[in-house]
Amino acid sequence: MRTITQLALSSVIVGLIVSGTQIVYADPAVPSMEPSHHNRQHRHHQHGGITRDAAQLLGMERQDLLKEWQKGKTLVQIAQTQKGWSEETFLQKLSDIEFKKIDEAIKSGKISKEQGALIKKKLPDKLKNVLNHKPGNHHERMPGTFSHL
Repeated sequence: MRTITQLALSSVIVGLIVSGTQIVYADPAVPSMEPSHHNRQHRHHQHGGITRDAAQLLGMERQDLLKEWQKGKTLVQIAQTQKGWSEETFLQKLSDIEFKKIDEAIKSGKISKEQGALIKKKLPDKLKNVLNHKPGNHHERMPGTFSHL
C-alpha cells in the first residue's frame, strides 16, 4: 500500500513539473529568442558587410577571404599578402567604403545625421578591431568564462 501511495504521489509531482514547464513556455510575456531585424548592430561576430567589402578591395571572393581568415590570419595579414598594403592603408580604403554606405543611409532616411555622425566617429576603432581579429575560441580572454576547461 505504501509503494502505491509513493508511486501515485511521484506521478502527481512529475505531472505538475511537466505541466508547469509547458505553462512557462506558453507564456506570451516571455520574449521571443528570435533575432530582431531591427538590432543588427548588436549581433556578435557578424562582419558580413565588412568581409564582403574587404574581399572586393583585395580582389578576392568572400569565401576565399574567409578560408584564409579561418587558417588563423587577420584581415590585415591577408591584405599584406594579397596587395602589400599596410594596416593604415587597408583601414583607410575600407573606411572610405563604409563612410559612403553611411552617407547613403543618411540620404535614404534609414538613419539620422546624428546617428551617422556617431557611427562615423566610432567606425575607425571598430574596423581596426575587425581587421586585427583572429578566429578561434576567445573564452580564455574573458575571466570566469570557460577558462577552467
